[in-house]
Amino acid sequence: MITAEFTQQVDADAWNARVRQFAGGSIFQTTYWASYFSAYLGARPHYLILRETNEIVGQLLMLEMLRGHESFLGSVTSLAGSLGAPFLRVLTWREGPLLAESSHQDEILLASLQGIERLAIDRVITGIDEVSLPIGQSSNGLRAMLLAGGFQSHQRATVRIDVRPPLEHLWAGLKQGVARTPVRKSAKQGLALQHVNSLEELREFYQLVTEWRKEEGFPSYRFERYKEMFMNMRSHCEFFLVKQAECIVAGAGVIHFNGQAHILTPVMSSVARRERVYAGDFLYWEMIRWCHENGFS
Repeated sequence: MITAEFTQQVDADAWNARVRQFAGGSIFQTTYWASYFSAYLGARPHYLILRETNEIVGQLLMLEMLRGHESFLGSVTSLAGSLGAPFLRVLTWREGPLLAESSHQDEILLASLQGIERLAIDRVITGIDEVSLPIGQSSNGLRAMLLAGGFQSHQRATVRIDVRPPLEHLWAGLKQGVARTPVRKSAKQGLALQHVNSLEELREFYQLVTEWRKEEGFPSYRFERYKEMFMNMRSHCEFFLVKQAECIVAGAGVIHFNGQAHILTPVMSSVARRERVYAGDFLYWEMIRWCHENGFS
């Protein structure tokens, strides 16, 4: 028999160790991600644990938060929290649940879905929004069960790059003229990669992102989006700036766990775009090189 239990606190080391062991485990199912979203948007983490006898056969990190885009939530979370907003509460998660290989797979899947529904009822949740399954695990029956349970499905592309081959093989895999030529040209433009090591440098990255979002007509994020990540996930995130002389022309972040790295908010400055500075090509190649040298897959 499969049982489902919920808790808002877990042994972080044990939980994260299982995330590493389960197929499809990523940073988005760790306590690091829970701490970040709690600090940034006031999200309340719920940890679902599935057991078969005394063995843990599945788990899922869900976040209870207010409905809306995070650029809006960042400015209203404290107000809504003080007033109470039961009709705005939703559950969300990314790349879960994580399930063990078992001959009782269907029973585990059903127990996870029933557990999610029970939590939603107990917490008076008005919706389950923007959830995603583990990458490469969407064919294990869970997708069909979620659809049967009333969920709607939308396909989204995930571009994956295997950075394990030798660096010269990775370079050869870039298209000549499309990628390699711009990277070569960037070397002649005096571009340099800088690792962000302080909140002051992180604010420079934030200002670059803010400028780009304003130009594209997107709402601005608060600085806390990156500050709380920097503070709560320091051992699992990295931010980069690309400089030409003293001018910042590009930047991006990387969050990583369990051998996987995820690129976060790659942007170029308006000056780089206007002056045909190949900062974006340079940045992507340097991040590929960094991931390769640091042993990511």
